Amino acid sequence: MATQILVIFLIRSAGPVWRRAPPHPVLVATSLGALALALGLALGPLGPALGFAPLPAALLGAIGALVLAYLVLAESLKGVALRAEGRPARRRHRRPAAARGGSGTA
Repeated sequence: MATQILVIFLIRSAGPVWRRAPPHPVLVATSLGALALALGLALGPLGPALGFAPLPAALLGAIGALVLAYLVLAESLKGVALRAEGRPARRRHRRPAAARGGSGTA
């Protein structure tokens, strides 16, 4: 579940995730809230009642490392996938003429 939720933040833009505008607060709140709820149900006190068994800390650490590796690979291969589709990997947005210091007329 963590990979499905966290990859939303990677694929929402064509360029590197750290160079884009931050996601809308509603997206952050709902996505991370769903992740917290899922982890809380599985790992919290209700876990055994719902059929979840506690995992050893080493296994949880390994899962965390795999999730991190998946997210790094998804970010680094995003450009390859976009180019294979014929789309540019990065888009440059033109600033309005007024922001560039021009009058806006040609």
